[in-house]
Amino acid sequence: MIRRLWRRMPLVAGLASAITGLAVTFRPDLMANGRLPTGGDMGAHHYIAKSLATEFPRRLWIWGSGWYAGMPLLHFYFPLPYAAMLALSPVLGYPVAFKIIATAGVASIPFSMASCLRLLGADKYTTAFGLAFSLVFLYNDSYTILGGNIDSTMAGEFAYAISLSLVLLLIGITYRRLVIEERRDIATLVLPSLLLGAIFLSHVLPVPAAVVAFAVMIPGRRWLPRLWRLALIGLLGLGVAAALLIPLLARMDYTAHPKWNPVRGWAIFVGGPACSGTCRWSTAPAAMVILAATGVALAVITRRRWTLVPTAIALTGAAGTLLWPAGAVWNLRWLPLFYVGCAMLASFACGEVMKAIASRSETETVARGSASIAIAAIATFAMLTSQYAPSWVIYNYSGYQAKPGWEEYQDLMTTLGDLDDARIMWEYSDKYQEFGTTRALELIPYWTDRRSMEGLLIESSITAPGHFIMQSETSMKSTGAVPGVPYPGFDFEAGLEHMKIYGIGYFVAFTDEVKAAARTNGLPEVAKSGRFTIFEVDSGGEVEVPRYRPLLGDRDAWRDQSLEWLENPSAPVVFPQSEVGPSAKQLNPAVRPEFELLPAAEDAHVRVDRPKDGVIEFRTNKVGEPHIVKESWFPTWSVEGAEGPYLVTPSLMLVFPTQEDVRLVEKARSLDRLAQVVSLLALAAIGLMGLLGRRKLGMLAAQPQSEG
Repeated sequence: MIRRLWRRMPLVAGLASAITGLAVTFRPDLMANGRLPTGGDMGAHHYIAKSLATEFPRRLWIWGSGWYAGMPLLHFYFPLPYAAMLALSPVLGYPVAFKIIATAGVASIPFSMASCLRLLGADKYTTAFGLAFSLVFLYNDSYTILGGNIDSTMAGEFAYAISLSLVLLLIGITYRRLVIEERRDIATLVLPSLLLGAIFLSHVLPVPAAVVAFAVMIPGRRWLPRLWRLALIGLLGLGVAAALLIPLLARMDYTAHPKWNPVRGWAIFVGGPACSGTCRWSTAPAAMVILAATGVALAVITRRRWTLVPTAIALTGAAGTLLWPAGAVWNLRWLPLFYVGCAMLASFACGEVMKAIASRSETETVARGSASIAIAAIATFAMLTSQYAPSWVIYNYSGYQAKPGWEEYQDLMTTLGDLDDARIMWEYSDKYQEFGTTRALELIPYWTDRRSMEGLLIESSITAPGHFIMQSETSMKSTGAVPGVPYPGFDFEAGLEHMKIYGIGYFVAFTDEVKAAARTNGLPEVAKSGRFTIFEVDSGGEVEVPRYRPLLGDRDAWRDQSLEWLENPSAPVVFPQSEVGPSAKQLNPAVRPEFELLPAAEDAHVRVDRPKDGVIEFRTNKVGEPHIVKESWFPTWSVEGAEGPYLVTPSLMLVFPTQEDVRLVEKARSLDRLAQVVSLLALAAIGLMGLLGRRKLGMLAAQPQSEG
């Protein structure tokens, strides 16, 4: 037993280092304390899970009225981690379930990386070093939001790490079955297809690592059957996730369309100054990159085919980081793939050195001992040089309830919960960190069932650009969270006009300057809570007849025209997103500034009811007149008792009632049902493949040939 353990000592050292390090960082007492996690974006994710619970598993995404004047929660994001939280919650309680799933990605990456290396064909030394260098990747402090490492997970990017861990397993299993074992039975494709579907449902950004790995698997004399198998895995994986991916791609135009400016420079890859404050120098990953370069040289010398996989992953991450243009995806989001490839190549470099030492029988014992010491040293160095990861875990998982501002925060939530149901806008301040995160007030709909204007998943909301313009006008400090939008300075009067457009019922002021501005603009105080003062905003109700008859805008330029309109709001501009739109008599044909007043607005009476998220009912005395519904427009809204709903400036809905009682409902459309059918068919096909077992089919059954 002792002799067998000694032969596997490097692997034992790697496993012990990974398990011990992760257990010390993610302390069991923190994981099980039952407090709601906070910190960074993580502190605001809870409203998403709460909302999904109302519809899951009937729908993968739901309408969330609690953020951004309503938004399609998880329509453009990834539902699997939240679904897993909900599955565990009845047994463990939601806070513990959240921590387990949020931690699952980073906690499993060492074992996924080691498994991937072993499945690719790496020797025992390389596999053991993979455990150590995975910790170098996880404890890398050179970036804190891009994905994969502990810092990013604590910042709220836990879905990325889950997906990355699954990608490593997918690559290893597929390579082993198709390239090394050359299995031709149909059941071989079942697990990779399911894994790929789970990856798409967890986070799409690590998918390029799987794509380049698949490409590396194709070349060879039997390339065509292998290509068919990989293509089938890809199609089935996409099919499993079709319920998410088809609606996402079809409706991508109805997002915030951020314009991230790329960050360039070779120093990015070691956390150098080119990161402009986003990244920091970090010794351990810099050393890992140097070792990875050595690994590439050894791979060329030894000509081991499997090393092409991590090399391709690292090069893909580097190319994406250096070449990806400005757009909705930030170029630095490719950087984690570079580090993952480097971790695997560095493991190979160290493994080759130890294997060379062990090649002489008299030095094999020295090699095992040296490898074990080196593995433990690398892991320890990675953890000890991390400035943020361990303390960030403690900060987040100690929970909202352990923060110094908890009592004030709790009192504010109670005060807001006692107000009438109306949308709430609040002044931004970095001092909210006292509550656990600067995003703490985004949880208003989690704690109180009241609606906050601001939330997470910024890119998923067409209202987000308008909101952050309004935030910059009503806060002494602002975030400018949607890149590419021109933000004004502080101008409370303009902000108040915008609040009325979005149907804001209450404004929460924090600083003395903003409180004074609210009073100067005539807002009545309705409540106080600690340092907060709550003002009432007379926004004309959540459904109203506009003062001017709407104008017809350019349907293809609605985004730019809406932002321009916000600079000087006047007559609403409608942008029909289909061939059917308002009739000419319902619109003002005049050109600005010759607007047509609507006398009906003077004595309009509209009573609004919201039975649940995604349903708006109202009764009006102005049948036939335009009514603006101050909820974000989206293609899945439909209306009964009115024409529409049409997209109207800045991002809201316009209807023309044909009767007194009108009902708007957000629900799945034919496209969503078709996508669900595709997912069910893909799952059925995978199930059939599992039943067929060892049977062979068509091109998949091509007979093996010698590769010489």
